[in-house]
Amino acid sequence: MKVGLHYIPAAHNNTNDHNVNDSDDDCQGHLTKNPPPTCVENFRDHVLRILDNAFFQRLGILVLVAVIVDGAVFFFFLMGWQNLCRPRTDCNTRNDIYNVSVQILNVLFTYMAMVSLPWRWTNFVHATGWHCPRRRNEPGFDLYGMPTMDIWFHLSPKHRIVILVFLILTCLFQFVNQSQRIVYYSYELQSEYPGTLWVNLFFASSFLCAFTGATLLVYFSHLKRKEHPGKFGPGPKQLVQGYLGYIYSSRKARQFDGWKNGRNMQQ
Repeated sequence: MKVGLHYIPAAHNNTNDHNVNDSDDDCQGHLTKNPPPTCVENFRDHVLRILDNAFFQRLGILVLVAVIVDGAVFFFFLMGWQNLCRPRTDCNTRNDIYNVSVQILNVLFTYMAMVSLPWRWTNFVHATGWHCPRRRNEPGFDLYGMPTMDIWFHLSPKHRIVILVFLILTCLFQFVNQSQRIVYYSYELQSEYPGTLWVNLFFASSFLCAFTGATLLVYFSHLKRKEHPGKFGPGPKQLVQGYLGYIYSSRKARQFDGWKNGRNMQQ
């Protein structure tokens, strides 16, 4: 099942019978029928469930709101749109607030990287077949090698690996970027070489990897939905089209009601 931002495998049914050819490998060359969850798998599922409980979901919403608000502050002071001191783009008050906003943004991005990394690494291990015991990882099978309709698991392992490499690099680059922000903590240090190189290099690398991974995920999911129309839930494109269609139909309905009321008043 999928809860919040993470996919939590359903309870494993050890009594489920299937052919030996469809069984999992116990990492020693022996095929077994649906081996029970290992201690590592139980620990993994426990971690993912913790990250999907109500507290972390609400905290995630607060973090997103904080990113938007602090991002706006960062942008305004970056552009010099302030009246606190002069010159607008280089004065002590502006520089201090600008640096604080950057540090807060980095802490928020680091938190987002920390909570998303367990899910990304779990799927990477599954898609590459490094898991022990080995679970089926071809399209249509979840972390336990059981059939699922989640579109993510219907992407080919090769596509999932490519996406996950970029998403994992996003987290790693962000961790390095956070360490550099600690080393070059002041506005003066991060504005002069070598600080300006290290803080911007890893931030740009993390952002580029995140954008690439997200773009590939949307693209491959779109291809899968196009290949199997109606099999999976609506994607971003369908949701936007449905929302715009709803707005358009509601507007037309209001226009018709206004026209009908106008005719009734004339009569």
